[in-house]
Amino acid sequence: MPNPLSKEPQEKNSKHLMGMENVIRKGRSDDLHIFPVHKEQELQEENGLSVWVTADNMKAFVKLRRKVLPANVEKVLRTCGIKAHLDLDVLTNEKFQEEALEKQHEILVCDQGNLKQVVFDLHFFQNRRTLYRFLQGLYDGVREEKLPLINISAGTVIARRRTEEELKELRDIFDVFGALQDEQRRLVSLKVDKGLHEDDEGTITSSEDGHFKLSGNSLSVNPLFAIRSLEDWFQGDLRFIGSVEVGDQVMENFDIVAGHDITIKGCSDTSNLTAGGSIIVGEGILGQMTAQTRAKQLVKAGYINQSSVTCDHDIELIGGAFHSKVHAHGVLSAKSGSIVGGENYGAQGVIAKELGAVSGVKTLVAAGVYEEIPMSLDVVKEEMETIGLKLVELYRVVQPLLSVKNSGYGMDQSDRDLLHQSVSRIKALKERRSVLTAWVKDHSVEACLNARVDVLSKVYQGVTIMINNCRFEVKEELGRVSFLADLGRGTVMVKDLMLK
Repeated sequence: MPNPLSKEPQEKNSKHLMGMENVIRKGRSDDLHIFPVHKEQELQEENGLSVWVTADNMKAFVKLRRKVLPANVEKVLRTCGIKAHLDLDVLTNEKFQEEALEKQHEILVCDQGNLKQVVFDLHFFQNRRTLYRFLQGLYDGVREEKLPLINISAGTVIARRRTEEELKELRDIFDVFGALQDEQRRLVSLKVDKGLHEDDEGTITSSEDGHFKLSGNSLSVNPLFAIRSLEDWFQGDLRFIGSVEVGDQVMENFDIVAGHDITIKGCSDTSNLTAGGSIIVGEGILGQMTAQTRAKQLVKAGYINQSSVTCDHDIELIGGAFHSKVHAHGVLSAKSGSIVGGENYGAQGVIAKELGAVSGVKTLVAAGVYEEIPMSLDVVKEEMETIGLKLVELYRVVQPLLSVKNSGYGMDQSDRDLLHQSVSRIKALKERRSVLTAWVKDHSVEACLNARVDVLSKVYQGVTIMINNCRFEVKEELGRVSFLADLGRGTVMVKDLMLK
């Protein structure tokens, strides 16, 4: 039965490249038919490879057009719907890649029919050596306090547990997920715990984002990486797929990128923080205007001082913001604190106890749409309109080139280059438009247009209020007021505080 991903088989005379000398894998025989995968061909070309499969979908190969990074191979295979389960150390070997390129051999990346060995997901294999060394140490009686940090994404196939019969056939009894030995040198099965799932065939898969945690002989995936003391982390900047928690008086000038939340019990001092979820800081965010803090869901802190903080939604401050750049694409709130100096923006409104200072320090407070703020909804709308115009122009270039290509008369090199560049540009613009469309969907236009600035106590001279691109300069001290935009007149209205 023909492969649904492919069109026509291709006979190959080249012999399958087996890899490094100490790696033995079955490749394909000379009479094995393999089919090119036509799905995501542009992605394959961009990453310098092509993907091939057998008719029964049991084996998959890649052919290199240039040297590649293993991570790029993983991305292409996943997009094509292929999970590569082989331990591909060969792809990290430069000489191996050179030989594969020179001889145009196919590299076996998936063999569903060969399950007599431990199998590793390609997404995970780059960290295999680290985990293997740790577990080998346990096997040799060397007990370390904790596993090294390895990012494991949900859905990653970690390994397949070997059966007792398979273990008996092995010369080297040690197996990462097969068995360890206790003090009496008896086989002890390594158990899987929270965050890992083992099916009936012994395939072990991560059920959530996180890192490995070993308790006794039970292995789990922990979605939280906790730094309780300085000894817990001394490897420089931290990148973790799950959530990160940092204890009090521990945070020292290193950057954190977390796939989920970041919680810091003390201060964040001149550190760049990026979170796919929320950022919670018990004390202050300090930056000397060199550090960047960015979260998708929420930023909550005691105060912000000379730092740049951006959140896709709300920012909540207890003490306030001082001489900083604070951009909230939801509500910016400092109900018990002051906003003094800097550039402060809340797309859906700003509420603070005080704005500015008695000294008259210049302070910008903006709400609603504001053309000076990246990703403000008016800026996004304008960019989407520009993208639409550029796409129309590119389609006018591409259509006649495609007609020539499809006619079978051939194209000269300059036309091929122009077509490739134009198609790549169209793809990039569509991806950007998709991001902007999702942003508009996630942010209420009505809430922006109805945004206001509420001051619970005082606003001082020197403060500039911008609401929906309408400006108001505070010339005298005001108390308990609300600022609203009069879009019809293009002005800002000042009213008694409108909160209940």
